[in-house]
Amino acid sequence: MISANPPQSELKRAIVYIRVSTKEQVDEGNSLATQERLCRDYAKKQGITVKEEGIFREEGESAKTANRTVLKKMITYASLHKNEIDCLLIYRIDRLARETRDYSHLKGFFGSLGIRVISISENFEDDPVGRFIENTLAGVAQLDNEIRAERSKNGMVDAVREGRWVWKAPLGYINARVHGKKNIKPNPAGNTVTLLREAWELVDSGFSIEATRRIMEKKGLVSERGKAVSKSQFQKLFHHPIYKGVIDKFGLTILSDAIEPIVPPELFDRVHLKLTGAYHFPEKYLKANPEFPLRGVMFCKYGHRMTASAPRGNGGRYPKYHCHLCRGVGTSHNKTTVETRFKTYINYMSYPGELKEGLVVAIMGNWEQEQQVNRKQIAKLKKRLLELDAEDNEIGRKNIAGVFSDEHAKKMLAANSLERTKINLELSGYDYLDQDLEEMIEDGASSLEDISALWEGLEDIHIKQRFQKWLFPLGVVYDGEKFGTSQLPLCISIKKDLSNEKSLLVDPTGFEPVASSVQTRRSTK
Repeated sequence: MISANPPQSELKRAIVYIRVSTKEQVDEGNSLATQERLCRDYAKKQGITVKEEGIFREEGESAKTANRTVLKKMITYASLHKNEIDCLLIYRIDRLARETRDYSHLKGFFGSLGIRVISISENFEDDPVGRFIENTLAGVAQLDNEIRAERSKNGMVDAVREGRWVWKAPLGYINARVHGKKNIKPNPAGNTVTLLREAWELVDSGFSIEATRRIMEKKGLVSERGKAVSKSQFQKLFHHPIYKGVIDKFGLTILSDAIEPIVPPELFDRVHLKLTGAYHFPEKYLKANPEFPLRGVMFCKYGHRMTASAPRGNGGRYPKYHCHLCRGVGTSHNKTTVETRFKTYINYMSYPGELKEGLVVAIMGNWEQEQQVNRKQIAKLKKRLLELDAEDNEIGRKNIAGVFSDEHAKKMLAANSLERTKINLELSGYDYLDQDLEEMIEDGASSLEDISALWEGLEDIHIKQRFQKWLFPLGVVYDGEKFGTSQLPLCISIKKDLSNEKSLLVDPTGFEPVASSVQTRRSTK
C-alpha cells in the first residue's frame, strides 16, 4: 500500500539526487555543483536538513533507463533508512527520469517508503492539478528525450551518408578528425594495422580463424585495452566491412572516400566469401615448420605424404623426414641428405642466360593473343556490373511501388551484391594487364636462373611452401636416393624443348607408377 505523502510543513529530512548525462559536464563540474547548491538552498529556506551522506551524484549517465549505478545505490539507501527520510530533492523531473513510465515507477516506489519527491525548480502542489502538471512535465521530458534521440540518429545517418564513422573506433583505427570532421583513421602507433592485414592474408592462404588468432597473438596483436583479443572478437573482425573502408549502418552501405582501408577490398571480399561458405579453402598443409620446409610437399615411394621430426638419442637430435605409414621399410631419411639432394634436383630446372632469353621471347610471342581474350572477358564482366546496377534500380523502384515487399527486395539486392563481389574479385585477377609485362616477365625469368639458390634464400616458411606448391603442384616423390614428379609448371616443362634436356622431366627409374598414383589420388579429391 502506497503511503500518503507528508505535507510540506512536516518535511524535515532530505536526500538529494543530482545528475548530468555527458562526460563534458562531469569534467566541467558546473552542472552538478549548480544542482547541488540550488537543492541545498531550497532545503535551507524550507527548514529541511540534508543528510550529508544523502547526496547522490550521478556523473555522466543518461536517464533513458533506470539502470543507473548511483540511482540504484540511492534506492538501496532509501530502503534501509526510510524512517530517517521525509523527501527526495531533485533539481528537475528529467534529472530523475526521462521516461514517463520510469518516473511514475520511481515516484511510486519512494512514495511507498513515505518519501516525497520534490522538484525544486518546478512548482506543483500535491493535488489533482499539481499531479496533472507533474505528469505533464514528465511527459515533456520523455518527448524531449525522444526528439533528441531522433535528431541524434538523423545526425548519424547523415554522417554515414558522408562516409564518416562517428562511433568508437574499431581495433586498428583511432577516432580523429578527417577533412575537418569526426571520423576514424588507421592507428599510426604500434604494429596493429600491419598485424591485422597479415591476419587477413593468413586466412586467405588457408589458415583457420583460430590458428590465425594464435599466430597474431604470438606476434603481439592485442585489443584496445592491451589484452589478448578474444576468440569471438577476433572472429567478428573478418565480418566488419569497415576494414575495407565500407560503413554498413541504418540499412545503408557506403563506400567511404574519407576512411583509409586497413585491408585491400578484394582481399577482404575474398576472405569473407570463404568464411561464409561461398568459396572453399584451398587444401593446405598447415604445420609450417622452418626446420622442415619439405614437409607436406614430399611423398614416399609408395605415394604417402611424408612428415618430419627430430627424435633425440645418444645425446643429440636427429632430424629426419619419414613416412608414418611405412615404418621400417626404408622411408626414414636424414634431413640434411634429403634437402641437399632436393637442391641438386631443382637446380637442374634452372634457366641459363640464353635459355632465359628464349623463354621471355616465347612468352611475349603468345601475349597479344591471350591479351585479346582477356580483354573480351573483362568487357563482359563490366557489362554485367552495369546490368546489376540497373537491376538494383529497378528493384528499388518496384519496392517503392509496392510490387516487391521489403523482405523480397532485400534478398534480391543481397544476391546482386554477392554476384557483384564475385565479379570484382575476378576483375582484380586481371590487374596484371596494366603492368609492364616485359619487365615483369624479365624479373620473373631472372629468378629462374638459379632455382636452388632462390629456394634456399626464402626465409619465410609460408612463402617457401607456396613456392614449392607452384614448383610441384602434385608434390614431389623421393625414393631414398632420387626425386621425381609427374607435373611441373609450364615454364619449367618447356625448358626441355629449349635445351633438349628431356631427361629433366622424366621421373627417376621406377617412379612412373608412383607419381601417376599420386596424381590420380590428388585429382580425385
